[in-house]
Amino acid sequence: MVRPAGPEEGPQVTHPLSQLGYDVDVTAVETAISQGDDVLVAELDKEMVGLLTFGSRYQLHRNGKVTTIDALVVDESRRSRGIGAAPVQHLVAMAKWEGWESIELHSQVSRVAARRFYEREGFEVTSNFFRKTL
Repeated sequence: MVRPAGPEEGPQVTHPLSQLGYDVDVTAVETAISQGDDVLVAELDKEMVGLLTFGSRYQLHRNGKVTTIDALVVDESRRSRGIGAAPVQHLVAMAKWEGWESIELHSQVSRVAARRFYEREGFEVTSNFFRKTL
């Protein structure tokens, strides 16, 4: 089952993110979700086993709304069982329903399995990603 996360689920949301090495403050997560940040939760037997965070905005050069998957993570003990596909497919269905132009994401070069996963889900490599840390 895939559903939106509630602000009270901050501790559960931060746990899988920490498995990917992200140091996320629980209170900040709870505040962000309560203010409308988009987090989808994947559940199995009423237990949160994965999540997907995303954001959307209109892009002039694309003449439409583009959604970016910011993070997709499945609990370490549940990976490689098809769980990550559920929130991605849910988001794709939402995007089609809402008439969004596209969904994009960035993935670290070192995450080879993640790249294979996204390609299986129909994503294609289209560009380089640049960042300047401030």
